[in-house]
Amino acid sequence: MADPRTSSFVYQIETPLKQETNPSKSIDLVEQSGAFEKATAAFHTKDFGRAKTLFAVAAHGPAVELAHSAQMYVRMCERRMGAGTADVKTPEDLYTLGVSLLNRGDYHGAATALEQALQRKPDTDHYHYSLALCEGHRGDMTAAAKHLRRAIELQPANRIAALNDADFHAIAQHGAIREILNGERNAAG
Repeated sequence: MADPRTSSFVYQIETPLKQETNPSKSIDLVEQSGAFEKATAAFHTKDFGRAKTLFAVAAHGPAVELAHSAQMYVRMCERRMGAGTADVKTPEDLYTLGVSLLNRGDYHGAATALEQALQRKPDTDHYHYSLALCEGHRGDMTAAAKHLRRAIELQPANRIAALNDADFHAIAQHGAIREILNGERNAAG
């Protein structure tokens, strides 16, 4: 005799996805699909903060099954980000959280924490240095250059640190970053 759970499971696999819609939702199917696609890409690059935001948008679209999947992904992003588990009180706590998120590949979450640390202590060189690295990995080379320049202004040894930091090698190839590093090297030499 067949196991009813297995039979049900087989039936679910063989049944095509329903295209039920919820007309009370605020975005259309194209927007929902686009948000879900971008969220999936962010999820796979471990940018869980951005992915969570986009999945939350997709969760409010008209395709019921896509919305349900998006809600599940929101919960996965929260778990991977460790949402609500960090007890941050000081700028240094925010910095530590930011570096931890940066190391995990959550560039959006890292940038948020590091920006909050800088709001409280704007002239802290290692906050600027870490945010430069984070913004570079996010692809915002203008912000990366601004924070790297400031980190070097506050502590000239950060130039040497960036030149020798394996994490900086990829973004050091960008013109603005290379110019800051080489310009400082030429001015010092």
